[in-house]
Parts: sequence; C-alpha cells; structure tokens
Amino acid sequence: MKIVKPLLFAISFLTIIPVRKSFNEEDIKQSIKLFPLVGLFIGLILFFLSRISIEIEIKSLIVLFVWEFLTGFFHLDGLADTSDAIFSSRMDKEKLFEIMSDSNIGTMGVVIIFFILIGKFILLKKILMKDYSVILVVPVVGRFAINFLSWRLNYAKEKGLGKFICENNSDREFSISLFICLIIILFVGVKFLFPFILILLLLLSYSYYFSKKFGGVTGDIFGFSVETIELFFMLLII
Repeated sequence: MKIVKPLLFAISFLTIIPVRKSFNEEDIKQSIKLFPLVGLFIGLILFFLSRISIEIEIKSLIVLFVWEFLTGFFHLDGLADTSDAIFSSRMDKEKLFEIMSDSNIGTMGVVIIFFILIGKFILLKKILMKDYSVILVVPVVGRFAINFLSWRLNYAKEKGLGKFICENNSDREFSISLFICLIIILFVGVKFLFPFILILLLLLSYSYYFSKKFGGVTGDIFGFSVETIELFFMLLII
C-alpha cells in the first residue's frame, strides 16, 4: 500500500490523467523509481485499444494518437526543442538552452517530429500485425530512459521540472527502477531482453553525448529520450 500514492503521483506527473490526491514530498521522491510502472499502465491502455477489430492502418493511427495524447504531447515538445538545439551550429550551453526554451519550433524540430511519428506508425503497424505484447513493453522502456539519464547525469539548468528527479534518483532508486523494468520485460517475453540490453548501451551513449553537449539533462532532453528510445526499441524488436 505504501507505493499507491507515489504511483498515483507518477501517473499524474507523466500522463494527462488527473489524480485528485494530495501528495507530500516523500510521495514525490518515492514515485521516481516507479516510472516504468507508468509505462506499463500506458502499455496496457494501448494493448486493449489495439484489440479492436478495424483496418490495421486506422488502428495504428488511433493507437499512436492515444499514445502521444496520454502524455499531453509534452514528450514531442521536448523532442522538438532538443532537436533544434542539437542541430544548431556549435554554440555555448546558454545559447542552446535559449533555443530549447523558445516557444517557436524550428525546422529541425518539425523534421524530427515528422520522422519519429512516421517511424512509429510504420513500426506500430508491423507490430500490431504480428505481436501485440510488444506494445506493453515499449512505453516501459521509454519511461525507464528518464530513470537512466537522471541517474547518470546532473540537471543542466538551475531550475526546471527535471531537477527534482535528478537530485533524488539515487543508486538505490535507480536499481529498483531497473529491477521493475526487467521483471516486466521477463514477464511479457524473454525475447525482449536482448533488445533492452542494446537500449542500455544506447542510453549510455546518450549520457556521454548530453553531458558533453549540454552539461547534463533537462526536461526537454527527457522528452527527446523517451520518444527516440521508444522508436529504437521498436526497431530492434522488428
């Protein structure tokens, strides 16, 4: 029962689903290690939605829309802002942060969003034609990306939504999130274990790159990582 309130907070933090509960700081701290369970929650919604009997193209489009809608599209916003900064010419970190905080989306942000969504749609269509269980695991691995990067890196800015996560994601918290992620993967299918190991290596390379480029992570980088890791994980499985 001790994990109920932290889990409810994690759901309300990572999705648009309102949870009308009061939370204290300890609940918020305890919620960090439960991010993979929020991914499973999203995956279950998508799994049951994918069982409807309609044309595969329409089904894939609906599932993809609900997938992004459940998170309020804020991962896509982070994807666009981070892409604009990454593909800008060599600039100091402060200038990169200015680009990321700009409310206008640049050309590269639009292009990357387009290819990520098209890529997800194509892979989702293939997945829904072969193995529905994949849809349970992908959001889990995507949310675990936040756990991994907030454990490896410091928060790059003075303030922001991700600062609290980075400051409270200790070795113990990260180990629990990794354990939860592995249990879900092994329960759904051992075949997902090797692709997950490759994703861990990719996340490690992410951490080195973001450390060098930005000096750490930000909320936008978390969004970028969730979207791209989900796509890469689907690609590895296919």
